[in-house]
Amino acid sequence: AVKKLVKRCCGQDDVPSDLRAKVMGRIELIRSGQAVPDDDISLPDAVESAVRES
Repeated sequence: AVKKLVKRCCGQDDVPSDLRAKVMGRIELIRSGQAVPDDDISLPDAVESAVRES
């Protein structure tokens, strides 16, 4: 799922090597019910907005 998200949002951009870990960490926080800041600067804007949409 993460690969599809990155390909859809950042298909032409180089993907930071730690992007998957950041996205998966954020997903785990959401699943566990912990508060996640809306303006997390560690994620690129395109990916962050796509995560919110899904």
